[in-house]
Amino acid sequence: MRALLGILVLSLVANASWQTHELPNEGCQDNLKSCPKLGELLFTLEGTCRYPAAELCQKTCGECARVREARQCKSPRYSCEHPFCSSKVDWDQLFTSMMERSEHLGGRLLARQPMTLEIPRFLSNAEADQLASIAEDVGFEQEDSLPRKVRDVKKIDCESDSCLLNPFISELYHRVSDLLRISARNFESFEFLSYGPGQHYKAHLDAMALPEVEPQEVGCGPRVLTVFFYLSDVIAGGATRFPKANLSVTPEKGKVIVWLNVKKQDMWLPSNYAAHTAMPVRKGRKIAANFWVHPFDYRTPEKNSPEWC
Repeated sequence: MRALLGILVLSLVANASWQTHELPNEGCQDNLKSCPKLGELLFTLEGTCRYPAAELCQKTCGECARVREARQCKSPRYSCEHPFCSSKVDWDQLFTSMMERSEHLGGRLLARQPMTLEIPRFLSNAEADQLASIAEDVGFEQEDSLPRKVRDVKKIDCESDSCLLNPFISELYHRVSDLLRISARNFESFEFLSYGPGQHYKAHLDAMALPEVEPQEVGCGPRVLTVFFYLSDVIAGGATRFPKANLSVTPEKGKVIVWLNVKKQDMWLPSNYAAHTAMPVRKGRKIAANFWVHPFDYRTPEKNSPEWC
């Protein structure tokens, strides 16, 4: 069943006829009346819409074709991105290419199981402080979906208008998209995290097996990659540990790590090597952020698909 669904999604994406014109805008509206007048907050110098600000201005940004398909529970025909148009992904080449693009920032491969890239200088200290300040302004809240003995952290997603329109948030979406060569639409919302003394998250997987995935998310594919930002130094503790890989990453301000959540031979299967723990902070505070990355458009269906899809 899993293999059949994977082949079906890839087939729908690869074989669908491409539209050369915008579909009718029925039911597709901007969230903000001011969208056409937002200037550089929304538009690049080339006149295209910045992401994620475009999520607030779907009509102005020409997103109505995507919205319409999502509301009809159709597979995201516009979102086939290299390298996911093929049923087999060359993860070694993908990570090697990312390392080469980030060598000037200290990029290096830390492990091959799971494939893990470390970029120590992805953010400057000032940029890490700026992102942490944005998170503070949005407002951390205690996570309550899991017992605190499993996960104890304060978190918040970048979903407010002010966060989605923030120029630095847009810049980071662009940088990560450029690093991965994957559309920012394939990212889940920017998630901000704050771990104080004693706070932690026990070993867990970011990707889920297909039977556990929400039905409306099947067409987006699993969380194939995690992009994790460290926005503060930690005096003691707070490492990201991959127990099955015997790998531990020390939090350092400005560092980003990218790891593979799925098996190399089958992106529809989670890899146990990607199980990771947020080790307890012993002293200080760990501020972090992350993107979860899907092979196909995630945000359009998430925002627009009806629950019955």
